[in-house]
Amino acid sequence: MVSDQQLWNALLDGDCEAWGILYRRQYRPLRSWALRRFADSAMVEDALQDLFLWIWQHRRNLNRHAPLTPYLKFSLRNQILKLLPANHISLSQETDAFDLITESCPESGLIEREAESSWQRFTRQSLNSLPRRKRQVMELRYHEGFSIEEISERTGLQYQSVVNAVQLSVSHLRNRALEAGYNYQVFRRKSR
Repeated sequence: MVSDQQLWNALLDGDCEAWGILYRRQYRPLRSWALRRFADSAMVEDALQDLFLWIWQHRRNLNRHAPLTPYLKFSLRNQILKLLPANHISLSQETDAFDLITESCPESGLIEREAESSWQRFTRQSLNSLPRRKRQVMELRYHEGFSIEEISERTGLQYQSVVNAVQLSVSHLRNRALEAGYNYQVFRRKSR
């Protein structure tokens, strides 16, 4: 199987097929990543299509040695920001969103800290509402950064049981977040 970096290099050399394969491979992960940060799914999809069109059109000027995933995420983020109305920013608190908040008023730092504190409290309360085993699985997955396999080995649960626990817990937590007025995905896996 050809790696994404090999496809990227072929794309930069003008290989249209490599561009299509890279688009199909990267579309879902990039869409998922963007939807955790931006609430408008139609805008995210437009930005994704615009990004890959832009990549094809500017392939001769792109960096061959840039790490692909961060490069695509950064480029997608910028593409989305171009599509946002000038007075509307809808971002997840989990991202580096606060560096986008303007410093137009002296209270902005206080507002940032209060919003972050509120989100942290909500997250703690939501996690504590889960049954003990699901809470343990979620903490291992999202706070400790363990893979499904590692959680299965560590807890003695079957692989599929861990997958089910994560999916059901994330769904439950996401619903709680939406009910509470938070408009973004609840958890993002921590890298170890």
